[in-house]
Amino acid sequence: MRECTKGMCLAFIKFMLDSTKIKKLESINQYWKQFKMVYYRYTGRAMDSNLAVEVHNVLFGKFKKEYHLAVALEPKPVKGAEDLLRVLAFHWSKHTSQFPHERQRVQLAAIILFSAFTSARPAELVDGEQSDSSMKKIKGLERELNPTAACDEIDSGIELKERCKALCYEDIRLMLLRNPDQADISVLVMEVTLSHHKGVERRPKPVSYLLYLEDDPIVCLIIHLVALAWHDNAFEADFRTVEQAFSFKVQGPVQSTHIRWKDRVLKTPVFRHPTSELQAHGYFSSTQPLKNTLYNEWLARLGKAVGFKDKLQPYCICRGTENAPSSVRDQIMRHEIGSNTWKAYLNSRAGCDVQSAFPNRPSADGIIEIFKHMGLDCDPRAPITMPDHIFDALPGDETILDLVAQRSILKKRIQKRSTVAYQRNIGTELGREYDNLTSLIAAAKTKRRNDANAQHRAEYLRQQHQRDTQQQIEGLADTEYRELMVQHQLEERSRLQFVMCNPRKGLSSCQVQQRRLEAVNLLTQ
Repeated sequence: MRECTKGMCLAFIKFMLDSTKIKKLESINQYWKQFKMVYYRYTGRAMDSNLAVEVHNVLFGKFKKEYHLAVALEPKPVKGAEDLLRVLAFHWSKHTSQFPHERQRVQLAAIILFSAFTSARPAELVDGEQSDSSMKKIKGLERELNPTAACDEIDSGIELKERCKALCYEDIRLMLLRNPDQADISVLVMEVTLSHHKGVERRPKPVSYLLYLEDDPIVCLIIHLVALAWHDNAFEADFRTVEQAFSFKVQGPVQSTHIRWKDRVLKTPVFRHPTSELQAHGYFSSTQPLKNTLYNEWLARLGKAVGFKDKLQPYCICRGTENAPSSVRDQIMRHEIGSNTWKAYLNSRAGCDVQSAFPNRPSADGIIEIFKHMGLDCDPRAPITMPDHIFDALPGDETILDLVAQRSILKKRIQKRSTVAYQRNIGTELGREYDNLTSLIAAAKTKRRNDANAQHRAEYLRQQHQRDTQQQIEGLADTEYRELMVQHQLEERSRLQFVMCNPRKGLSSCQVQQRRLEAVNLLTQ
């Protein structure tokens, strides 16, 4: 393989053409690309460019005529907003095909909506592992050329199968946002993080999208997801009815309240594969994600029933985002601009209304502004330190106790060897050892206290959303939050606080300038 020649490359292409039913030039060209990839993995260097060009010319010249390879490209249809409504309406009202379980009907509609609003590839939502015969032949060739690399690849494949490469509950955050236009009304939204994108092994770039409630239930993705979560008993809150998930309000000084999932379902795929045997909840697996092949089959069946001329595929839905402006489309589809600096400062949360991009309608800018900034998870009630009575009740740290014991032993040794005070031993070997232990003990105590404070704050933030939700379930009144008021002793400081923290609207240009000058004057005093 290291001495790969033109004849060897052409023999591989001819073998593939003779042993398979390939009729398209693009298909055999894909095998040629795979062969070059195997060469790179085996030798650690790219194939000689002159050799690659010569083989490419033979493939697109002699072999194209000899094997009558078709060069016509397949159509790439795009499904627009009207097509989306037509498919979903048919799916819910006229589709007579049966599913192994009615959950699969909800799953299919939810995946279609996911693809429309986020342009997600199928492998980001369901299990997209390839298992066709063509990939097996490429893998077999690589094992023959490099047995060691083949073993590594097999091991890595087992590891990937143990991890769920599909959309799981931990990738979804359901939350209530305070309505920026009406403070007494809360908006139920959903944050979805897609991390299994193309090229994630080389350059992981997960992106989070914000989706919100739609007036029309047929295109409301949150309704579909809540239905699936309710069926999985995934809510950590003790909802008595599923309607309670839509009736809460954001309480207190926070901008959002999270509706959390149970820990046991975080790694569970949202869209799961049907089974032939009856499981705990029905004829579908509790752990295995839905296979991409089955999803494509259901989607093609639905498109054919609707009456589309072209085959309905997942990418037909993804391409519908072309209706959006280029800047919004690039964020949704994760297209990059050529500037390296621009790529380095990309926000991991898409700062645009992805749900309005597909139907090309005005976006909900107020909610988006809340979503893409750090204030989303801000809670001024969160404690900074752990109370002393809680900290004192914690079990002792073994490291600190061991250091204290060592220092006590050392102190006794110093007292036995010297009759003078300890201060007289400063600078000696025993004195330096004693000081070192004292410093280690102080550092360990400081670290223990800092860790306890951080853990206490994190636990409060994790539990507060659940407490707010449970409080409304039980019908308890909201605990009034009293904003911290600070009274400054200096009059100038109080005046500066008033100027800075009390924005006023409707001011004339002269009043704005006067206010600006007053602030500058106060800052310089």
